[in-house]
Amino acid sequence: MYVTLGSSGHSSLLPLILRSLAALEITVIAATGGVEMPKDVPGNAFVAKYLPGEESARRARLVICNGGSLTCQQALAAGVPVIGIASNLDQFLNMDTLVRAGAGETMRADRFDERRLVSLVTQMIAGSSHRAVALQMADAILRYDGGSQLSDTIGHVLNA
Repeated sequence: MYVTLGSSGHSSLLPLILRSLAALEITVIAATGGVEMPKDVPGNAFVAKYLPGEESARRARLVICNGGSLTCQQALAAGVPVIGIASNLDQFLNMDTLVRAGAGETMRADRFDERRLVSLVTQMIAGSSHRAVALQMADAILRYDGGSQLSDTIGHVLNA
């Protein structure tokens, strides 16, 4: 499992997230986003200030983040579902799209609940449909040719 709250997440939640996941039989890799390292890191967790997001997402069965677009895109490109612990409007809007698609679940940062997080994690790594949807999204991302789309759009605008 890959956990990062990025630069705009509530970094104070990281120790609570790690504590929540400590009893599960999973390995957690977590990035603090440059903020202070948690004091009590459980035995199943490895924490660094920064980690390569794409590679970390590819190694994970689930990504827990702030719901921001970058980490979510990295997770979906790897075919990995997301739990977004959102705190601002763009994170909520981004996660709303993932929830409606079936590739993620949202929690409010200001209403963080350790038991709910454990319940979501357990459900989502136990083979729920979230993984299947995330894999479908990864396939769509892989097939999308952004360069051609941009070139076609610029050509259309210049010829108009």
